[in-house]
Amino acid sequence: MAKPNQLVIGDTIYSMTPAYIEGARALRRDVSYHCNPYRSGSQREDDWNYGHENEGAHEHLRFDKDLLNEAPAGIEFTEDPNVPRDHLYEVDFEWAHQQAAALA
Repeated sequence: MAKPNQLVIGDTIYSMTPAYIEGARALRRDVSYHCNPYRSGSQREDDWNYGHENEGAHEHLRFDKDLLNEAPAGIEFTEDPNVPRDHLYEVDFEWAHQQAAALA
């Protein structure tokens, strides 16, 4: 089985496990954060929550790719210097929506 990809945000590295990706895709389907299907306190619950939160922050659009569609290969996706961020270091909302539409 292939090693999950990793997503770097600031000084934090997230493992893009199946539960992480499921959480991110849940947000794309407008599934509430409170609908996490995993047992409270489990690593999968945490992974699902991280995916959901990072999708809400538009962190999966990097290097002209939707990282959720990248096959697991142990790749570490660092921060893309071409992604516009605001003064709080959050991904620019308008850019993210334009990028998502272009990648769809």
